[in-house]
Amino acid sequence: MIKVFLVEDEIIIRNGIKNSIDWEMHGYDFVGEASDGELALPMILEKKPDILITDIKMPFMDGLELSEQVKKALPATKIMILSGYNEFDYAKMAIKIGVTDYLLKPISSEKLLEAVNKVAEEIRKEQSEKEQMNQYAREMQENKEREKFQFFNQVFAGSMPFGECLEQGKQLGIEISAEGYCVILFKIIMIDHPMDYNEDIVSATEDIENLSEQTEKLLWFRRGVEGWGFIAQGAVGEELTARAQTFRGDLEKVLEKYKNLGYFGGIGSQVGRFSEIKKSYNDANRAFAERFSRSLSQFVSYSEVHQVGVQNDVEMHRLGTMAENRKMLERFLKTGTENEVNSFMDAYFDAVGEQNLQSMMLR
Repeated sequence: MIKVFLVEDEIIIRNGIKNSIDWEMHGYDFVGEASDGELALPMILEKKPDILITDIKMPFMDGLELSEQVKKALPATKIMILSGYNEFDYAKMAIKIGVTDYLLKPISSEKLLEAVNKVAEEIRKEQSEKEQMNQYAREMQENKEREKFQFFNQVFAGSMPFGECLEQGKQLGIEISAEGYCVILFKIIMIDHPMDYNEDIVSATEDIENLSEQTEKLLWFRRGVEGWGFIAQGAVGEELTARAQTFRGDLEKVLEKYKNLGYFGGIGSQVGRFSEIKKSYNDANRAFAERFSRSLSQFVSYSEVHQVGVQNDVEMHRLGTMAENRKMLERFLKTGTENEVNSFMDAYFDAVGEQNLQSMMLR
């Protein structure tokens, strides 16, 4: 419903306007009233009405001054001025401020409603056009994200020559040339109900993508249900490590305020050539697959996962009990998605361990 606010210093006129029109029946929400501009302004800023009807001649703050302040703070609000002064100077000032309509008192409730309906029609038209523009912008953004996702899929598959990568990246506004690269895979998850999608996830998604846009030397793209892929850029070694760790800390800070959201991140190895980025991605994916067997709200680097495998030839400790294996499988069947099946299977068999898979007893 379109919200209406009334400012009029004469109480009889104010009550007449308020009570002589069945606002709700005509599709309006009468959200408030005040006797002068000074009292009205904080209420208007709080209620954010679509239409403000105000007298022009009032004590403390007149209608023109009020209109000017409202237009600065709420430019979308339509203002209708009521005046007993049929003077050109007032009308000229009202037009300059951006007042939508200038009505002379006395005015009947029918004439006022007719004028309000005309303004409401204009508001609805503007809202419709704005929604269409927003929808178009969303579709364009979704198309861009889809193209980015397809581009990086080809990059990580190693199926695109470097020159073509540079050209396609340029078309997508992506600068891929750098001294070194480190892939990070990241996902946010509801702690209590992992399959739910609520307002916190929407808000956290916006925060994460805003952070990504503002972070220097970072490429990012959406991965659907798998979350995001990030590529930190910089010189291999301390610089790239510092960039990845700083961004990790920034992500953790963003998610601190969302108490019912967990997260998981996998950090790949560093590579010095773009043609080797497939290795960093595969290593990040292996670390990211640890989300199926570890607790939430942590980052795991490939170096950690790799060291476990290298240092333990027998690997029997990784097998765990049959009950733990069943829990891992059960948790995935409850909360996983079809797109994650391959990642889960890799993580599951990796958790069992190569040596253990040679055991006839285990098989």
